[in-house]
Amino acid sequence: MTDRAASPARRGPGISRLAGTSVALVVVVFVLLAQRVAAGSDPVLKAARPPAPRPVVVRRIVKRVVVDTTIRSHGRAGAANTTVSSSPVTTSQSGGGEVAAPVTRSS
Repeated sequence: MTDRAASPARRGPGISRLAGTSVALVVVVFVLLAQRVAAGSDPVLKAARPPAPRPVVVRRIVKRVVVDTTIRSHGRAGAANTTVSSSPVTTSQSGGGEVAAPVTRSS
């Protein structure tokens, strides 16, 4: 039992030494990464560039409607059948991008 008292107990590094070494290591790694980003050699930042803008394609939709109505007169026996029809409305677009209002007619 006297052997333990005679030899000093071996202790590990103190808490302050351990904390100081950890902080110094984190600072060194941070500085190395910051230099790499500043030099432009970071592969993640190279891939983050936005793609080139795509050209805008403007398409115009034209809807054509044809209404065909047959009106039969029941008042007279010998009256001829009258057919009323309408043709599609066509519009043209001017350089200003304005579209004319459709023309309507009621009878």
